[in-house]
Amino acid sequence: MKVISKEFILKHKKQRLIANERDIMVELPHPLLAKLHSTFETQHFLIFVMDYYPGGELFSIVKRFRRVG
Repeated sequence: MKVISKEFILKHKKQRLIANERDIMVELPHPLLAKLHSTFETQHFLIFVMDYYPGGELFSIVKRFRRVG
């Protein structure tokens, strides 16, 4: 599960980024992307339920190495 604080999203103005991430995962299923099984929210968090892949998010890896491949 990916758990994202609603407070963090609003504070850092990430609404569009999170919506885009969800939309991409729903609209573009691909064997190299984690499958999004479900999304839901609580009073304080958004939750994405998806396949587990060890190693962290691709974004953090790209940010660390500045490129893929």
